[in-house]
Amino acid sequence: MPSTFCIFCNPSTGDSFRINSGTISGTYNSILGGCGHVTAQCFNGTVSGYSNVNCGQYGFMGSGYTNCIGNGFQNFVGNGAGNIICSAGSSSAYFGKNSIINGCDNYIFACHHNTIISGQQNLIACCCDPGHSCFVSSDGVANAIIAGYCNYIQGSQYNFINGGAFNTICSASNYSIIGAGSQNVVDGNYSGIQSGTNNTVSSCYSFVGGGKQNVINNTYSFVGGGHGNHVCGDTGVVVGGCANEVLSGTSQFSFVGGGSLNTISGEYSSILGGGSNCISGTSRYNTIGGGTGNCISSNYASILGGCCNTVSGDYSAILGGCCNNDQGFAYTGIWGCNIAANTLGCHFWSNNFVATSMQNGNNLTCAPPATIPPGGLYFVKIGARCQVWIA
Repeated sequence: MPSTFCIFCNPSTGDSFRINSGTISGTYNSILGGCGHVTAQCFNGTVSGYSNVNCGQYGFMGSGYTNCIGNGFQNFVGNGAGNIICSAGSSSAYFGKNSIINGCDNYIFACHHNTIISGQQNLIACCCDPGHSCFVSSDGVANAIIAGYCNYIQGSQYNFINGGAFNTICSASNYSIIGAGSQNVVDGNYSGIQSGTNNTVSSCYSFVGGGKQNVINNTYSFVGGGHGNHVCGDTGVVVGGCANEVLSGTSQFSFVGGGSLNTISGEYSSILGGGSNCISGTSRYNTIGGGTGNCISSNYASILGGCCNTVSGDYSAILGGCCNNDQGFAYTGIWGCNIAANTLGCHFWSNNFVATSMQNGNNLTCAPPATIPPGGLYFVKIGARCQVWIA
Protein backbone atom coordinates (compact mmCIF):
# COMPACT_ATOMS: atom_id res chain seq x y z
CA MET A 1 0.00 0.00 0.00
CA PRO A 2 1.41 3.46 -0.86
CA SER A 3 2.70 5.40 2.08
CA THR A 4 0.39 8.36 1.31
CA PHE A 5 -2.66 6.20 2.03
CA CYS A 6 -2.86 6.37 5.81
CA ILE A 7 -5.56 6.73 8.40
CA PHE A 8 -5.01 9.26 11.17
CA CYS A 9 -7.15 9.24 14.31
CA ASN A 10 -7.84 12.42 16.21
CA PRO A 11 -5.51 12.23 19.21
CA SER A 12 -7.88 14.12 21.47
CA THR A 13 -11.04 12.13 20.83
CA GLY A 14 -10.03 9.08 18.85
CA ASP A 15 -13.28 9.09 16.88
CA SER A 16 -12.45 11.24 13.83
CA PHE A 17 -10.25 10.18 10.95
CA ARG A 18 -8.72 11.30 7.67
CA ILE A 19 -7.11 9.61 4.71
CA ASN A 20 -4.37 11.75 3.12
CA SER A 21 -3.70 15.31 4.22
CA GLY A 22 -6.00 17.78 5.91
CA THR A 23 -6.79 19.42 9.22
CA ILE A 24 -9.44 17.76 11.33
CA SER A 25 -10.90 18.56 14.74
CA GLY A 26 -14.10 18.00 16.66
CA THR A 27 -15.88 14.67 16.92
CA TYR A 28 -17.04 12.03 14.46
CA ASN A 29 -15.60 13.84 11.40
CA SER A 30 -13.89 12.32 8.37
CA ILE A 31 -11.72 13.31 5.39
CA LEU A 32 -11.37 10.54 2.83
CA GLY A 33 -9.25 12.07 0.07
CA GLY A 34 -7.76 15.12 -1.55
CA CYS A 35 -5.60 17.61 0.29
CA GLY A 36 -5.71 20.88 2.19
CA HIS A 37 -9.16 20.27 3.69
CA VAL A 38 -10.38 21.59 7.02
CA THR A 39 -13.09 19.79 8.96
CA ALA A 40 -14.39 20.83 12.38
CA GLN A 41 -17.46 20.66 14.65
CA CYS A 42 -19.04 17.20 14.49
CA PHE A 43 -20.48 14.49 12.25
CA ASN A 44 -19.08 15.99 9.01
CA GLY A 45 -17.65 14.23 6.01
CA THR A 46 -15.39 15.38 3.17
CA VAL A 47 -14.74 12.94 0.33
CA SER A 48 -12.22 14.53 -2.01
CA GLY A 49 -11.01 17.69 -3.70
CA TYR A 50 -8.72 20.47 -2.61
CA SER A 51 -8.89 22.99 0.23
CA ASN A 52 -12.54 22.47 1.09
CA VAL A 53 -13.81 23.59 4.49
CA ASN A 54 -16.52 21.68 6.34
CA CYS A 55 -17.19 23.24 9.71
CA GLY A 56 -20.89 22.76 10.28
CA GLN A 57 -22.64 19.82 11.85
CA TYR A 58 -23.84 16.72 10.02
CA GLY A 59 -22.54 18.28 6.79
CA PHE A 60 -21.23 16.65 3.64
CA MET A 61 -18.59 17.92 1.18
CA GLY A 62 -18.27 15.82 -1.95
CA SER A 63 -15.42 17.25 -3.97
CA GLY A 64 -14.21 20.33 -5.82
CA TYR A 65 -11.95 22.98 -4.40
CA THR A 66 -12.19 25.92 -2.00
CA ASN A 67 -15.82 25.13 -1.17
CA CYS A 68 -17.04 25.97 2.30
CA ILE A 69 -19.77 24.83 4.69
CA GLY A 70 -20.18 27.06 7.74
CA ASN A 71 -21.72 26.39 11.13
CA GLY A 72 -25.16 25.15 10.09
CA PHE A 73 -26.82 21.76 10.22
CA GLN A 74 -27.05 19.09 7.53
CA ASN A 75 -25.69 21.18 4.67
CA PHE A 76 -24.38 19.71 1.44
CA VAL A 77 -21.88 20.77 -1.22
CA GLY A 78 -21.45 18.26 -4.02
CA ASN A 79 -18.76 19.73 -6.24
CA GLY A 80 -17.55 22.86 -7.93
CA ALA A 81 -15.35 25.69 -6.77
CA GLY A 82 -15.71 28.53 -4.31
CA ASN A 83 -19.24 27.60 -3.27
CA ILE A 84 -20.23 28.73 0.22
CA ILE A 85 -22.95 27.80 2.67
CA CYS A 86 -22.49 29.86 5.80
CA SER A 87 -23.93 31.86 8.67
CA ALA A 88 -22.80 35.30 9.76
CA GLY A 89 -23.93 34.97 13.37
CA SER A 90 -23.49 32.66 16.29
CA SER A 91 -27.00 31.23 16.22
CA SER A 92 -27.81 28.44 13.80
CA ALA A 93 -31.29 27.48 15.01
CA TYR A 94 -32.80 28.35 11.63
CA PHE A 95 -29.80 27.59 9.46
CA GLY A 96 -29.35 24.29 7.72
CA LYS A 97 -30.38 21.64 5.23
CA ASN A 98 -29.12 23.72 2.31
CA SER A 99 -27.48 22.28 -0.79
CA ILE A 100 -25.15 23.50 -3.51
CA ILE A 101 -24.77 20.72 -6.04
CA ASN A 102 -22.18 22.19 -8.38
CA GLY A 103 -21.02 25.38 -10.04
CA CYS A 104 -18.72 28.18 -9.05
CA ASP A 105 -18.86 30.90 -6.41
CA ASN A 106 -22.46 30.24 -5.46
CA TYR A 107 -23.57 31.40 -2.01
CA ILE A 108 -26.31 30.41 0.45
CA PHE A 109 -26.38 32.66 3.49
CA ALA A 110 -28.24 32.14 6.79
CA CYS A 111 -31.25 30.30 5.37
CA HIS A 112 -32.63 26.79 5.39
CA HIS A 113 -33.91 24.18 2.97
CA ASN A 114 -32.54 26.03 -0.07
CA THR A 115 -30.84 24.64 -3.17
CA ILE A 116 -28.50 25.90 -5.88
CA ILE A 117 -27.99 23.29 -8.57
CA SER A 118 -25.27 24.92 -10.65
CA GLY A 119 -24.20 28.15 -12.30
CA GLN A 120 -21.94 30.92 -11.10
CA GLN A 121 -22.25 33.62 -8.44
CA ASN A 122 -25.86 32.81 -7.65
CA LEU A 123 -27.04 33.89 -4.19
CA ILE A 124 -29.81 32.88 -1.79
CA ALA A 125 -29.79 35.05 1.33
CA CYS A 126 -32.07 35.89 4.22
CA CYS A 127 -31.62 39.63 3.71
CA CYS A 128 -30.31 42.07 1.15
CA ASP A 129 -27.01 42.61 2.98
CA PRO A 130 -25.00 39.41 3.63
CA GLY A 131 -23.07 41.31 6.31
CA HIS A 132 -26.26 41.83 8.32
CA SER A 133 -27.06 39.14 10.85
CA CYS A 134 -30.68 38.00 10.61
CA PHE A 135 -32.05 34.75 11.93
CA VAL A 136 -35.80 34.65 11.46
CA SER A 137 -37.45 31.32 10.76
CA SER A 138 -39.48 32.74 7.85
CA ASP A 139 -36.46 34.23 6.05
CA GLY A 140 -34.99 32.37 3.09
CA VAL A 141 -36.89 29.10 3.19
CA ALA A 142 -37.12 26.44 0.48
CA ASN A 143 -35.89 28.50 -2.46
CA ALA A 144 -34.09 27.13 -5.50
CA ILE A 145 -31.82 28.37 -8.29
CA ILE A 146 -31.05 25.82 -10.97
CA ALA A 147 -28.33 27.56 -12.98
CA GLY A 148 -27.32 30.82 -14.56
CA TYR A 149 -25.16 33.72 -13.50
CA CYS A 150 -25.60 36.24 -10.67
CA ASN A 151 -29.20 35.34 -9.90
CA TYR A 152 -30.44 36.38 -6.46
CA ILE A 153 -33.24 35.32 -4.11
CA GLN A 154 -33.37 37.43 -0.97
CA GLY A 155 -35.28 37.07 2.28
CA SER A 156 -38.21 35.12 0.88
CA GLN A 157 -39.79 31.69 0.75
CA TYR A 158 -40.64 28.99 -1.80
CA ASN A 159 -39.27 30.80 -4.85
CA PHE A 160 -37.58 29.50 -7.98
CA ILE A 161 -35.17 30.88 -10.59
CA ASN A 162 -34.58 28.52 -13.50
CA GLY A 163 -31.55 30.21 -15.02
CA GLY A 164 -30.53 33.31 -16.89
CA ALA A 165 -28.46 36.14 -15.50
CA PHE A 166 -28.91 38.95 -12.97
CA ASN A 167 -32.48 37.94 -12.16
CA THR A 168 -33.81 38.86 -8.71
CA ILE A 169 -36.67 37.74 -6.50
CA CYS A 170 -36.89 40.35 -3.78
CA SER A 171 -37.44 40.22 -0.05
CA ALA A 172 -40.89 39.02 1.09
CA SER A 173 -41.74 37.77 -2.42
CA ASN A 174 -43.05 34.32 -1.67
CA TYR A 175 -44.13 31.52 -4.03
CA SER A 176 -42.75 33.35 -7.09
CA ILE A 177 -40.78 32.32 -10.16
CA ILE A 178 -38.41 33.61 -12.82
CA GLY A 179 -38.10 31.15 -15.68
CA ALA A 180 -35.10 32.57 -17.52
CA GLY A 181 -33.86 35.73 -19.18
CA SER A 182 -31.80 38.53 -17.71
CA GLN A 183 -32.21 41.42 -15.27
CA ASN A 184 -35.78 40.51 -14.46
CA VAL A 185 -37.19 41.42 -11.03
CA VAL A 186 -40.11 39.95 -9.09
CA ASP A 187 -41.22 41.77 -5.94
CA GLY A 188 -44.58 40.26 -5.03
CA ASN A 189 -46.18 37.07 -3.80
CA TYR A 190 -47.39 34.39 -6.22
CA SER A 191 -45.99 36.26 -9.23
CA GLY A 192 -43.71 35.33 -12.08
CA ILE A 193 -41.68 36.27 -15.13
CA GLN A 194 -41.18 33.55 -17.68
CA SER A 195 -38.37 35.10 -19.72
CA GLY A 196 -37.15 38.26 -21.42
CA THR A 197 -35.00 41.07 -20.13
CA ASN A 198 -35.47 44.00 -17.75
CA ASN A 199 -39.04 43.02 -16.92
CA THR A 200 -40.46 43.91 -13.50
CA VAL A 201 -43.37 42.57 -11.48
CA SER A 202 -43.85 44.46 -8.23
CA SER A 203 -47.26 43.17 -7.20
CA CYS A 204 -48.99 39.96 -6.17
CA TYR A 205 -50.62 37.35 -8.40
CA SER A 206 -49.21 38.85 -11.60
CA PHE A 207 -47.22 37.54 -14.54
CA VAL A 208 -45.00 38.70 -17.43
CA GLY A 209 -44.49 36.14 -20.16
CA GLY A 210 -41.51 37.70 -21.89
CA GLY A 211 -40.33 40.67 -23.85
CA LYS A 212 -38.32 43.64 -22.72
CA GLN A 213 -38.82 46.37 -20.12
CA ASN A 214 -42.39 45.42 -19.33
CA VAL A 215 -43.69 46.49 -15.91
CA ILE A 216 -46.57 45.36 -13.70
CA ASN A 217 -47.22 47.10 -10.40
CA ASN A 218 -50.76 46.14 -9.50
CA THR A 219 -52.37 42.85 -8.55
CA TYR A 220 -53.90 40.13 -10.72
CA SER A 221 -52.35 41.56 -13.88
CA PHE A 222 -50.73 40.15 -17.01
CA VAL A 223 -48.30 41.19 -19.74
CA GLY A 224 -47.73 38.59 -22.41
CA GLY A 225 -44.73 40.14 -24.11
CA GLY A 226 -43.62 43.07 -26.17
CA HIS A 227 -41.53 46.06 -25.23
CA GLY A 228 -42.14 48.75 -22.65
CA ASN A 229 -45.70 47.79 -21.77
CA HIS A 230 -46.97 48.95 -18.39
CA VAL A 231 -49.89 47.72 -16.27
CA CYS A 232 -50.69 49.83 -13.22
CA GLY A 233 -54.40 49.08 -12.99
CA ASP A 234 -55.77 46.23 -10.94
CA THR A 235 -56.54 43.10 -13.00
CA GLY A 236 -55.18 44.68 -16.18
CA VAL A 237 -53.95 42.87 -19.28
CA VAL A 238 -51.55 43.82 -22.07
CA VAL A 239 -51.03 40.93 -24.46
CA GLY A 240 -48.20 42.45 -26.48
CA GLY A 241 -47.05 45.37 -28.53
CA CYS A 242 -44.95 48.34 -27.58
CA ALA A 243 -45.41 51.03 -24.93
CA ASN A 244 -49.02 50.18 -24.20
CA GLU A 245 -50.36 51.18 -20.78
CA VAL A 246 -53.18 50.28 -18.44
CA LEU A 247 -52.89 53.13 -15.99
CA SER A 248 -53.52 53.28 -12.26
CA GLY A 249 -56.50 54.72 -10.48
CA THR A 250 -59.78 53.52 -11.95
CA SER A 251 -58.30 51.46 -14.78
CA GLN A 252 -59.15 48.03 -13.45
CA PHE A 253 -60.32 45.04 -15.47
CA SER A 254 -59.06 46.59 -18.70
CA PHE A 255 -57.35 45.07 -21.73
CA VAL A 256 -54.91 46.07 -24.48
CA GLY A 257 -54.41 43.43 -27.15
CA GLY A 258 -51.45 44.87 -29.01
CA GLY A 259 -50.26 47.76 -31.10
CA SER A 260 -48.24 50.64 -29.73
CA LEU A 261 -48.72 53.64 -27.48
CA ASN A 262 -52.27 52.69 -26.58
CA THR A 263 -53.49 53.90 -23.17
CA ILE A 264 -56.41 52.99 -20.93
CA SER A 265 -57.27 54.85 -17.75
CA GLY A 266 -60.89 53.71 -17.50
CA GLU A 267 -62.24 50.44 -16.15
CA TYR A 268 -63.81 47.47 -17.92
CA SER A 269 -62.48 48.81 -21.23
CA SER A 270 -60.45 47.42 -24.12
CA ILE A 271 -58.21 48.47 -27.00
CA LEU A 272 -57.65 45.60 -29.37
CA GLY A 273 -54.84 47.10 -31.41
CA GLY A 274 -53.65 50.04 -33.42
CA GLY A 275 -51.50 52.93 -32.33
CA SER A 276 -51.83 55.94 -30.03
CA ASN A 277 -55.43 55.18 -29.11
CA CYS A 278 -56.72 56.15 -25.69
CA ILE A 279 -59.60 55.53 -23.34
CA SER A 280 -59.24 58.31 -20.82
CA GLY A 281 -60.60 59.78 -17.62
CA THR A 282 -62.92 57.77 -15.41
CA SER A 283 -64.74 56.23 -18.35
CA ARG A 284 -66.18 52.71 -18.22
CA TYR A 285 -67.18 49.87 -20.53
CA ASN A 286 -65.59 51.21 -23.72
CA THR A 287 -63.94 49.60 -26.74
CA ILE A 288 -61.55 50.75 -29.45
CA GLY A 289 -61.06 48.13 -32.12
CA GLY A 290 -58.03 49.58 -33.89
CA GLY A 291 -56.79 52.46 -35.96
CA THR A 292 -54.70 55.32 -34.74
CA GLY A 293 -55.23 58.45 -32.71
CA ASN A 294 -58.74 57.51 -31.59
CA CYS A 295 -59.99 58.59 -28.17
CA ILE A 296 -62.94 57.81 -25.91
CA SER A 297 -63.69 59.75 -22.72
CA SER A 298 -67.27 58.66 -22.01
CA ASN A 299 -69.10 55.49 -20.96
CA TYR A 300 -70.46 52.54 -22.95
CA ALA A 301 -68.92 53.91 -26.15
CA SER A 302 -66.95 52.43 -29.03
CA ILE A 303 -64.72 53.29 -31.98
CA LEU A 304 -64.29 50.38 -34.34
CA GLY A 305 -61.43 51.83 -36.37
CA GLY A 306 -60.15 54.73 -38.40
CA CYS A 307 -58.00 57.62 -37.31
CA CYS A 308 -58.30 60.69 -35.12
CA ASN A 309 -61.88 59.99 -34.10
CA THR A 310 -63.27 61.26 -30.80
CA VAL A 311 -66.19 60.03 -28.71
CA SER A 312 -67.13 61.91 -25.55
CA GLY A 313 -70.84 61.14 -25.33
CA ASP A 314 -72.26 58.14 -23.51
CA TYR A 315 -73.59 55.23 -25.57
CA SER A 316 -72.11 56.67 -28.77
CA ALA A 317 -70.12 54.99 -31.52
CA ILE A 318 -67.93 55.76 -34.51
CA LEU A 319 -67.85 52.87 -36.95
CA GLY A 320 -64.89 54.13 -38.95
CA GLY A 321 -63.47 56.98 -40.93
CA CYS A 322 -61.29 59.90 -40.05
CA CYS A 323 -61.51 63.00 -37.89
CA ASN A 324 -65.05 62.41 -36.68
CA ASN A 325 -66.36 63.80 -33.38
CA ASP A 326 -69.64 63.19 -31.58
CA GLN A 327 -69.19 66.54 -29.78
CA GLY A 328 -70.29 64.95 -26.50
CA PHE A 329 -73.77 64.04 -27.73
CA ALA A 330 -75.08 60.77 -26.31
CA TYR A 331 -76.61 57.99 -28.41
CA THR A 332 -74.83 59.23 -31.51
CA GLY A 333 -73.47 57.15 -34.37
CA ILE A 334 -70.97 58.30 -37.00
CA TRP A 335 -69.51 56.71 -40.09
CA GLY A 336 -67.55 58.84 -42.47
CA CYS A 337 -65.00 61.59 -42.56
CA ASN A 338 -64.73 65.02 -40.90
CA ILE A 339 -68.20 64.76 -39.36
CA ALA A 340 -69.06 66.72 -36.22
CA ALA A 341 -72.40 65.88 -34.64
CA ASN A 342 -74.48 68.96 -33.78
CA THR A 343 -77.88 67.67 -32.68
CA LEU A 344 -79.14 66.16 -29.44
CA GLY A 345 -80.89 62.82 -29.43
CA CYS A 346 -80.49 59.53 -31.26
CA HIS A 347 -78.81 60.40 -34.56
CA PHE A 348 -76.63 58.59 -37.03
CA TRP A 349 -74.30 60.72 -39.12
CA SER A 350 -72.56 59.79 -42.35
CA ASN A 351 -71.34 61.13 -45.70
CA ASN A 352 -73.98 60.35 -48.37
CA PHE A 353 -74.93 56.95 -47.02
CA VAL A 354 -77.69 55.14 -49.02
CA ALA A 355 -79.54 51.98 -47.97
CA THR A 356 -81.54 50.61 -50.91
CA SER A 357 -84.26 48.04 -51.70
CA MET A 358 -86.64 48.76 -48.83
CA GLN A 359 -90.04 47.35 -49.74
CA ASN A 360 -92.90 49.78 -50.18
CA GLY A 361 -95.92 49.13 -48.01
CA ASN A 362 -94.22 49.40 -44.60
CA ASN A 363 -96.32 52.46 -43.79
CA LEU A 364 -93.27 54.68 -44.21
CA THR A 365 -93.65 58.39 -44.68
CA CYS A 366 -91.92 59.06 -47.97
CA ALA A 367 -90.82 62.40 -49.32
CA PRO A 368 -89.47 63.36 -52.74
CA PRO A 369 -85.67 63.76 -53.05
CA ALA A 370 -85.94 67.49 -53.59
CA THR A 371 -87.19 68.00 -50.03
CA ILE A 372 -84.22 66.37 -48.26
CA PRO A 373 -82.25 68.92 -46.24
CA PRO A 374 -78.71 68.05 -45.08
CA GLY A 375 -78.07 66.30 -41.81
CA GLY A 376 -80.99 63.92 -41.44
CA LEU A 377 -82.31 60.40 -42.09
CA TYR A 378 -85.15 60.17 -44.59
CA PHE A 379 -87.24 57.59 -46.40
CA VAL A 380 -87.50 58.43 -50.08
CA LYS A 381 -89.94 56.82 -52.49
CA ILE A 382 -88.40 56.09 -55.87
CA GLY A 383 -90.68 54.11 -58.08
CA ALA A 384 -92.28 51.19 -56.28
CA ARG A 385 -89.62 51.07 -53.55
CA CYS A 386 -88.39 53.27 -50.73
CA GLN A 387 -84.77 54.10 -50.02
CA VAL A 388 -83.15 55.33 -46.79
CA TRP A 389 -81.04 58.46 -47.29
CA ILE A 390 -78.65 60.00 -44.82
CA ALA A 391 -77.80 63.42 -46.14
